Amino acid sequence: VLGRISGTVTNVEGRPVAGAAVQLTGTGTGAQRTARVDDAGNYTFLGVPNGSYTLTARAIGVEPRSRDVRVEIGQTLRVDFTLRTAAQQLAMVTVQAEQAKPPIPMRQTSIEVPVEEEQIRALPAITRNILSLGALAPGARTYDGLAADFAVGNSQPGSATATGSVFGDFVIDGFSWKGRSAGSTLTGNTQDVFLSMDAIGEARFVQYGYDAQFRGGTQVVVVNPKRGTNTFTGTAFLNGYNQNLLARNPFQVGNVQDQSRFQYGATISGPLVKDKLFFAANFEGQRADDPFNFRPAATGFPPQFTQTATFRRGYSSAYGKLTWQPSGAHTFDLAGNFRYDGNLAPIAGAFTPEIAWTQDQRMNVAYGKWTFTPDRNWSNEAIVSYQFNQWFTTGQANGPNGTINPMRVYQGGALITGPLNSLWPLRQRDNIIRFTDNLTYFKRGWFGDHTFKVGGEVARHNLTYEWPKFLNPLVVYGGGIGSSAVLAQIGRGINNETSDANVSTPATLLAGYVQDEWQPVKRLTLNLGLRWSADLNNLLNDFTLPADLATRVNAAGTLIPADYRMQRSRPNDLANFAPRLRFSYELDQTGRTVLFGGYARSYERPPSNDLINAQLNANWRIYTLFFQPIPGGIPFTEDPATLRAAAANGSASPNLVLLRDRIRNPYFDDWSIGVNRQLSQTLGMSVNLVQKDFRRGFGTYNVNLDPAGAAGRPIAGLGDVLLAGDVWSSRYRALLVTLRKSFSGGDQFTASYALADAKTDIMRPDAAIPFQSVPAVTDERHRLTLSGIKALPWGFQLSGIATIASPTAYNATDGRDLNNNGVFTDDFGPGGAPNSFRPSGFSSWYRNVDARLTRRFGMGRMNYDLQVEVFNAFNTWNYNLFALNRNLADGTPNAAFGSSHR
Repeated sequence: VLGRISGTVTNVEGRPVAGAAVQLTGTGTGAQRTARVDDAGNYTFLGVPNGSYTLTARAIGVEPRSRDVRVEIGQTLRVDFTLRTAAQQLAMVTVQAEQAKPPIPMRQTSIEVPVEEEQIRALPAITRNILSLGALAPGARTYDGLAADFAVGNSQPGSATATGSVFGDFVIDGFSWKGRSAGSTLTGNTQDVFLSMDAIGEARFVQYGYDAQFRGGTQVVVVNPKRGTNTFTGTAFLNGYNQNLLARNPFQVGNVQDQSRFQYGATISGPLVKDKLFFAANFEGQRADDPFNFRPAATGFPPQFTQTATFRRGYSSAYGKLTWQPSGAHTFDLAGNFRYDGNLAPIAGAFTPEIAWTQDQRMNVAYGKWTFTPDRNWSNEAIVSYQFNQWFTTGQANGPNGTINPMRVYQGGALITGPLNSLWPLRQRDNIIRFTDNLTYFKRGWFGDHTFKVGGEVARHNLTYEWPKFLNPLVVYGGGIGSSAVLAQIGRGINNETSDANVSTPATLLAGYVQDEWQPVKRLTLNLGLRWSADLNNLLNDFTLPADLATRVNAAGTLIPADYRMQRSRPNDLANFAPRLRFSYELDQTGRTVLFGGYARSYERPPSNDLINAQLNANWRIYTLFFQPIPGGIPFTEDPATLRAAAANGSASPNLVLLRDRIRNPYFDDWSIGVNRQLSQTLGMSVNLVQKDFRRGFGTYNVNLDPAGAAGRPIAGLGDVLLAGDVWSSRYRALLVTLRKSFSGGDQFTASYALADAKTDIMRPDAAIPFQSVPAVTDERHRLTLSGIKALPWGFQLSGIATIASPTAYNATDGRDLNNNGVFTDDFGPGGAPNSFRPSGFSSWYRNVDARLTRRFGMGRMNYDLQVEVFNAFNTWNYNLFALNRNLADGTPNAAFGSSHR
C-alpha cells in the first residue's frame, strides 16, 4: 500500500518558480526520483513506500531547500516549498525554518491507527505478535497478548476472538495473505506469529476503511515488512520466563512445575550493491510449556479431573527479502516467509487433561513484486505470489507404544467417551496462486485534482480436506460417572473406505476495483470507489446428494424446504458490488480541523466449514445409534466394527448438512462520521461515531429433532439434518476516540476509548428463526487503552500498554440435553431462551497493565538492550469467556477461556 507526496514550489511572492524541480531521495537506500513542477508550481510523487525521505527543491538562480519527511503506509503527505534568492536570504533578519505538514495526518478518511517502527520495537507484546498491538485501535480487544480482533475479523461486529470466522483481511507487502481454510484469515490459528515483529517496518490497523483496494473494508491489517538499506544492521534477542514468574488464578490448582517459555530470534539487513541491491533476513522461534486448567464443578470424580496440566507449544519462522532498484523508476522485490507450528493444544472447557490434540501447521509464502514509478503522474505495482497453508491435527497418543486409548470427558453434566479420537485426524491444505495489480494515475485540471486507482486480483485456490470424523466411536453417558450409555456416533464411508472423507474444493477468486480521490477545491477531498468480487465454485456449486440420500430427503416432504435439497447446481453469487464513499473537509484555513466520514460495503465468503461438511457428510456419513432400553436401540458396545455393522444394516441413519440452493455472500455495511483535530505539531485527536451492520451470517438448525424423545425422528431414515443458510445478523454501534502523539524526542503516546453496544442473533439448534438482538459476547460498554514510550535519564526507556474495560455479557447453557440431540452444551434452559448474564462490580472489569523497562549499552559498533518486562502487573483475573452450566452443583463457572493472568 503505497503513499503519495505532493505540494507546490513558489517564490516569496507566492508565484510559481519557473523550471523548478523536486528530488525525492530515500534516506536508507539512496534511490532518487525527480518531479518537474507544472505551470502552477505543483509537483507530485506517486507510489511512495513507507519510510524516511529527503525532499529537495531546486531552480536556477535560487537557493535550494531540503526537508526530511516520513511517509506512513498509504499516507498522502503535502510538502510546500518557498524558494528565495541568495540576496533575499541575506536580507532576512530571522530565517524561520519551513516545515512539512505535521506527521499526524489530519486528512485521513478512514478510521485507522498506524503502528510505527518505534512502537513495534519498544512496546511489550508477550507473544511478539504484531496482532497483539491491534489493541491500540479504539474498541479492539486482545487476550493474553494473543491475536487481536483484526486476526479473526469476527462475524459479530465489535471484534472478538472467535476461532472459525473468516472475516477481515491481511494485506502484507501489497497483497492479501488470506486463505480459505477454516479458522483465522491466515491458516487457522489466531495465535500464530505469521511474521516476526523484527521483520516488520510498519503496520496499520484499519477499522473502518473505505479504500476500494481492500476487500475487507471492515477490518484490515496492513503490514509492510522491512527492506534492506545501505547500512548493515543486525539484531538478536532471547527472552523467557518460567513457573516462578507466573501468577495463579482460581481455576489453576496445585503448582505448575514445568511451565516455561523461551523466544529467540535474529535479524540482519544491508546492501549487497550500494544504492542498488539490498537484503533483509529474519529468523524467530519459540518453545513453551503452557499450563491449562481442569476443574469440574462437581464431586465424585477421580483426581485427574481436577488439576492443571502442561502442554507443549512452539513455532519456527523465517523471512527473507531481496530488493533491486536498477533506477529510481523500477524496484523489484523477491521475498519468502516460512513458518512451522507444532503444538499440543488442549480443548477449552472442563475436560480431563488427557484431552488434547497435536497441531502441525505450516504457512509458506513466496512472492515477487515489481513497482514502476516513472517521473510522470502514474505508478503501478504488480505482484505474483504463491501461498501454501497446511493444518494437520491428530489425537494425543496417550497409550503404550504411541497408541490412542479411549478417553472419558466430563462435559456439561454428561460423561463422553472418546470424542478426540472421534474427531481427528484432520488434514487441510490450501494452495494459492495469486496475481495482484494496482495502478495509480494522477491528473490535474478536470474540475480539480484526481487520483485514480484501478486494480484487481485473480487467485486460484485448491482447498482440500481429509477428515474421517468419528473413525473411532463417540459414546455419550447420560449423567456422569456410573450412568448408563445413551448413544454412540460412528463414521462410515459410502464405499466403506476412508477416501470417502476427502473433499476437494478448487475455486477461483476474482476481484476488481476503481476509485477516484477527487479534490475539487483545496480543502475538500471526495473519494468515490466501487469494488466487485466473485468466488467461482467456492460453494460446492456442482455437488449434489447421492441418489440414496436424495430419495430420503424427498420423502421428507415439507419438513425439508425444496431449496435445501441439494439436487441441483448452485449458481455463483456474482452480484457483489461494494460501493465505497468517503470525504474529508478542512473546517479552517490552516487544515488543523478536518471533518471526515464515509460508507463502505464489504463482501465476504461463507465459512468453509459449513460448505465442506455438506459434501463430507454426504460421502463420509456420521451415524447416531441409540442404546437399549431406548426404543429401537441396540445393545451397548464400544467396538467400532460392531457399530459400523449396525449402521450398515439399517439400525441407524446418517446425519446431513444441507445447503440452500442459492447461497449469497455475507456482507458488512460500515458507516462513520468524525472530526480530526491537530493539537500540536506531533499531537492529534480523532472523535468518531460508527455503526457496523452484518447481514447474511451463516447458521444451521436441525429439522430432525423430536422433543418427545431422542429416538423419535420426524424424518425417517435420517439422523440430524442441519439446514445451513444465511439466516442471522448483528449490529455494532460505538463512539470511538483516539489521541495520538507521534514518535519524537524519544517519546510516543496513544490513547483510545470506545463506548459501544453490540447486538447479535443467536441460533438455536432446533429453530429456523434465531433469537433477535441478544447481547453479543463482544457487548462491551467501555474500553480505554493507553500506550506510550518514554525516554528516561541515564539511557533508560519505559514503555507500556494499560487497558481497562467493562465486563461483557455471556450466555449460560442449561447443561442438559433438552432437545434430545445428544449434545449437552447447546440448550439454553427452560423455554429455549438464552440466559444472558453480565457480571457486576468493578472486580469483573477487564484490567491489564503490561510494561517494559529497557536500558541500552553501547560497546563499539554494537548495542545491547537489557529488558525487564511484566505482563498483567497487578495480577487481575481477566477472562474472555466462562463455561457455566445450570445443573452443576453450585451453578458457578467451571472453566475460563482466554485468561490473561500473568
